[in-house]
Amino acid sequence: EQNYLEAVLSLDSSLASIKRSLRKDSESELFKKEDLGTTVYCLLPGRILAFNKATNCWIHAELTSINIPRSSLASRFNEGKSIEVCVSGGVAGDQVLDVLTLYTLKDLVSDNGGQDSFHMLQPRVHHSCHHIKNSLYIIGGETEKAKTGDPNTWKMTDCCERFDLTSKTSTKISSMKIARKWHSTCSIRDTYICAFGGFGPTEANSIEESGFSILSSIEIYDVEGDQWNLIEGAMPHPLCRTGAIYHKPTDSVMLVGGFNLDTTKKVNTLFSFSPVTHSFKEKQRAKIRNLALNKVTVVQNKLTLFTEVRFKPDPASDERD
Repeated sequence: EQNYLEAVLSLDSSLASIKRSLRKDSESELFKKEDLGTTVYCLLPGRILAFNKATNCWIHAELTSINIPRSSLASRFNEGKSIEVCVSGGVAGDQVLDVLTLYTLKDLVSDNGGQDSFHMLQPRVHHSCHHIKNSLYIIGGETEKAKTGDPNTWKMTDCCERFDLTSKTSTKISSMKIARKWHSTCSIRDTYICAFGGFGPTEANSIEESGFSILSSIEIYDVEGDQWNLIEGAMPHPLCRTGAIYHKPTDSVMLVGGFNLDTTKKVNTLFSFSPVTHSFKEKQRAKIRNLALNKVTVVQNKLTLFTEVRFKPDPASDERD
């Protein structure tokens, strides 16, 4: 089963619409046991959630002693017998951070939890991070402030780096062919990393509005060869913030939902992508009309989607779940 989870930490996530039982219990056995087999963990600003597959129940604990930067990114992995979480980059005030912090699960829910902080090669926000073997691969995103006059934008980067969990040092690896933010990535067989769509420079088949371009290209990184391969226009339509997860039994990547400026395109579709033939196949559509900012994992042998935004059919309505 997929024992890998990453969560985007940002954008005013609301828990009000979670339609499952949610109870505050920082001493829960779910946090004490660090149960990988039956529990999915989700890190949010100010709290950590745990979903128990057996009881179909959510619990949460406050992060009382830890300040998680907004719009940072977390990656969960195993070192020894403990679950460790890497929190990288993010924004504090108007500053993009280069800090990479390692926690154990017990650190996150303890008032006296320890933590180790290190520095990435450059500040990052809206990037991605993957654990392969004994390293963390940190990909793209935004870095310094962009000189656009807009105080809410930063300069996109194609720079990538590898953080060695033994030596606790970062090394620059090959850069992507295209600078991207809000791209979706997943690792395949601990051999490749696929980066899907995102925001970046204008390309063929992209959708551009207000200076932004949603991409339809894919890049595949060869971990051993340290090389990116660009596949232009490969996606069915331009997408960013889509959910991506590798499905081992079929040797394919499942992609669901996402965000697309072209409102005539459906963005609640589940596609499968073959890393061998580079082809897509439409599987089915979710019941919710439009899905964006997605993370997916496997819960009880079902592809389970954690989504922040459901756009209402009425474009004039700012209501959201």
